[in-house]
Amino acid sequence: MVAGTEMRESDFAFSFGVSFGCWQQHNPNFCLGYLVSFDKAFLGRPPNSSHIWQVANKTGWDDGGQNTTASPNPPCTANALFCAPFTKAYEQSYKYNIPYWLGVKAGNKYADLVIDIRTQKNQPNFGFLEHHTAQYKKGFLDGYGDSVASASNANGTYRHKGCHT
Repeated sequence: MVAGTEMRESDFAFSFGVSFGCWQQHNPNFCLGYLVSFDKAFLGRPPNSSHIWQVANKTGWDDGGQNTTASPNPPCTANALFCAPFTKAYEQSYKYNIPYWLGVKAGNKYADLVIDIRTQKNQPNFGFLEHHTAQYKKGFLDGYGDSVASASNANGTYRHKGCHT
């Protein structure tokens, strides 16, 4: 609750409020406290049930989509009004994004292979992805691109995995 009050006291104009969720860096209990404080400070009233549901749902979806492990969702003990939509959205997003994170992992691995054999970034053939889901393809290409970008030298060459520059 302190964070929301501090934003009010610093005249921070957060035009969207917390309607877009509380982001992944905070647990559900912090998020509800932040929402209550933010609404009291900026709107002069506690949040209504609809606003709590909206923020909990968005936060659960965002958090579930960023979970790259097979672990269950984080505990939510804030209150039932917040925890029910948070947990449901978290579980749905986690399941929806499993192919994406598998794709990221495979893309990273494939990029390492391409870099190790010193193949140029634009030469790989990604035709083998045609039978995968859109989420997997997106994850694969994101993972591949991130790995290639982090291994790229300024002159367009790639450092070998065993070399440090």
